[in-house]
Amino acid sequence: MEKQCIDQLVLEYGNRGMHLLRPFLPERGYEKAAEKLEELERGNVFIATGFYVNGNGETDGPLGAWVLARTLREMGFSPFILTDRYAFYYFHREIASFGFQLSYTREEDNESFLKKYAPVAMISVERCGKNREGIYANMRGVDIGKLTAPIDELFELGSKMGILTLGIGDGGNEIGMGVLEKEIKEHLSLSPCIVKTDHLLLASVSNWGAYGLSRMLELITGESLMPDIKEWKAFFSKIVKHGAVDGVTGENGMTVDGFPPGREEEMYQRIMEFKQK
Repeated sequence: MEKQCIDQLVLEYGNRGMHLLRPFLPERGYEKAAEKLEELERGNVFIATGFYVNGNGETDGPLGAWVLARTLREMGFSPFILTDRYAFYYFHREIASFGFQLSYTREEDNESFLKKYAPVAMISVERCGKNREGIYANMRGVDIGKLTAPIDELFELGSKMGILTLGIGDGGNEIGMGVLEKEIKEHLSLSPCIVKTDHLLLASVSNWGAYGLSRMLELITGESLMPDIKEWKAFFSKIVKHGAVDGVTGENGMTVDGFPPGREEEMYQRIMEFKQK
């Protein structure tokens, strides 16, 4: 029997088939990804997030990206939240309590952009990527390409340049899911994102994946790195006040992916207290 690991915890309550895909990925994937991050020379890290829903960014993604950015900053990295206009304001200094953010507008070409900031790693947290047909499809199969900056192209180029890439997703249409393109087509009957990353991390909610990776970094370093629950709740409240919506219901409120109120806080607390066995 497999020993308890955080890969299992972040898949609880799942209803989108991620548990069907987990057997096709390495065991203890979160631990391995965290180890690779910890080994890196301290430098810039891009964290891509922001998924368009009903004229706003959704609550899944920014929460996890913020926790991960705070965690990496405590480790000595310089995290940059990479997003587009629908989630950009969520990361203003007065909301996120730190000022590292970039709006990706394609004002300069991708290679120049990567050379300018020279990230040592790029992490995607709930960020839509193109499928085999070149479409940026949401969970209902609707093309949101005109509302989605092609940040996935940065990940493709970054991989070719030897930058460590990680993808966190919960549905099949997110950056990184190209690792399991064949399996997703077979088991989930959808056209997945084709963009691959060095490490693909699955979760029932992408936020939970980012929390899980952050917790593994704590366990590996033996240091307290994640924001406390009070800070987390304050950030959640602020992004909702600035328009963030539930990606499933489309409603503006403190819920994520259609789960009941309080579920997100429950999972953040459980993941923060998790002990690897």
